[in-house]
Amino acid sequence: MSEIIKENCGVGLVYDISDAVELARKGLSHRGRDAEGYGTLGGNGINAVRCYSDIADPQALVTLLDYNPGDPLFVHTRYRTKGAGHDLLLAAHPHTIGGHDIHEANHYITRGAVAAMVHNGTVGSINSEELKTGCDTEGLLMLHHEHGPEYVLQTVPSSYSVITAKAGERGVTAYRDRFGRRPLWLGVDRNGMYVLASEDRSIEIIGGKPIREVKPGEMVTVYSNHVDSKQVVPPELQLCFFEAAYLAMRPSHLWETLRRQGVDVRQLRRELGARAFMEHPPMDGIDFITHIPNAPIDAVQAYAFAADGRREELFYKLNGDRAFMYPDAAMRQAAIKANLFVNPDMDPKKHGRCFVAVDDSVVRGGNSPEAARKARARGFEMKQLVLYTPMIGGNEDGVALGCEHGIDMPPTDNFVTQRVGRNPDAIARELGIERVDFLSVDGLVDVFENHGITRNNLCLACVASTR
Repeated sequence: MSEIIKENCGVGLVYDISDAVELARKGLSHRGRDAEGYGTLGGNGINAVRCYSDIADPQALVTLLDYNPGDPLFVHTRYRTKGAGHDLLLAAHPHTIGGHDIHEANHYITRGAVAAMVHNGTVGSINSEELKTGCDTEGLLMLHHEHGPEYVLQTVPSSYSVITAKAGERGVTAYRDRFGRRPLWLGVDRNGMYVLASEDRSIEIIGGKPIREVKPGEMVTVYSNHVDSKQVVPPELQLCFFEAAYLAMRPSHLWETLRRQGVDVRQLRRELGARAFMEHPPMDGIDFITHIPNAPIDAVQAYAFAADGRREELFYKLNGDRAFMYPDAAMRQAAIKANLFVNPDMDPKKHGRCFVAVDDSVVRGGNSPEAARKARARGFEMKQLVLYTPMIGGNEDGVALGCEHGIDMPPTDNFVTQRVGRNPDAIARELGIERVDFLSVDGLVDVFENHGITRNNLCLACVASTR
């Protein structure tokens, strides 16, 4: 079997082709924009289509899926394997068991499958000689199909939010691992039919209303007009702070505890930005404050407001592409160079030369050196880089830090901290910036604890060796 493909993707369940496409392209594309997948429960089994993003016409999907209005449609958007060509579609979701596969130039069609699954997360090596792809979701589906969802929840600890279907059954089953690292929400669409999506905001985008999270360790069977629920294993919360700091849509509440308080991720990011200022105010000689796109703008605004400093838009990107999602260093660097630019209206004689840049994180160290280089070519100087998340990766107290739970940052990754150590001065030299400041782990935790999410309920595996 080829290398296990790790991912952070988007999943959903709807009952209308137009809703499915809108969910994929407006409600889930920020979670993955490399491939789209659609599947449906029909009278002759499960039909599915997997294709590159933004190419499938809704009417073509009706034809390829042999879709009947009102049948359930499960949706998937994928990131991680940009440039993987044929392999990207092979490993795209839905994964299926049985049926007949047809491979066209830029899409796969499956007809008459007996089972299917879409998945957000990483479950590691579920080895089987029967796997057709290198994707762990296929192994998870086979385990689910052979032993059932309760067995999966009881024996596979992490990390998954999944939606599954079985031929001959009208209900669609969804469940979430006991740690809850990857989100999943239940709601109703504009017609009152029950739907699912990775984020509450994703449901609102298709005109629906979120009801509640699918709880960690819970299994729900969703029918158009009712939902059956069972708490299979007790929750052991290990929520992913990176979801809130970077991945989720700004208006999402992400977790039910935040929605009850009326706190969306915009507010969390504002608080992270304000905390970053408390720990790392601008150094002397700074003329203005800016950010490196696409850092969440809320944290940048809060940092500048707390600093009582002038904020300028020095950089811009033409599109929302995230170099973080590309599979290797060369492709990530090429994406940054091709998409990061300096605002032509900015002039160092008018606006000042020296600036502090605010960003969400430093992972492999690609964005900030390119931003500093392009700014320098225009007469500006990035004196200070402030991150509103802690230092990611590297070795701390003999522990290799990183994520093995669905974010593409395994402990073996080429982190800047892996190359030069977990030392801000060494990282600054590596990036070619005078000073680099990271939010402390305690500062991060304090922001979440202000909203009832304790240190013990956060996954900190990528930033700290202990809780």
